[in-house]
Amino acid sequence: MKKKIVASLLALSMMISVSAPAFAVEQMDAPKLNSNYHVMWTNTDRVNSTININSNGRAGCVGIIEAREGTTKIQATFLLKQVKSNGTGTKTVKSWTKTVSGDYLLFDGAYYVSKGYEYEFEVYANVYRDGIVENVSVSDYEYFG
Repeated sequence: MKKKIVASLLALSMMISVSAPAFAVEQMDAPKLNSNYHVMWTNTDRVNSTININSNGRAGCVGIIEAREGTTKIQATFLLKQVKSNGTGTKTVKSWTKTVSGDYLLFDGAYYVSKGYEYEFEVYANVYRDGIVENVSVSDYEYFG
């Protein structure tokens, strides 16, 4: 009798576990600008890249790198690239570099661009803190039509 009760309880628990509903987690893409998801870095708190092209073709490019306390140096390269019309690559039309001692770098540059292309403004930086060099990068795009 005891074996029948144990067998019945075992069979019942197996049926309950098999019929339990399954839940799926939504697949997520990379974090979007102004989302609540952020890339985690060791030395760096924030990297920002913004391009705005006015009606005269002046591409205003702003790059910001905010590093953590104790950062000794930030070296950055800023690239303004023209995206090829067939989407097969880019051509650098202007580049700048800037180095600061400390934990904050602000870059503000401008360059006149040609109509009919999309432009990419890329920020690449090496952030130095506690003997660790961290490479960070970010891009922004704008079409000038």
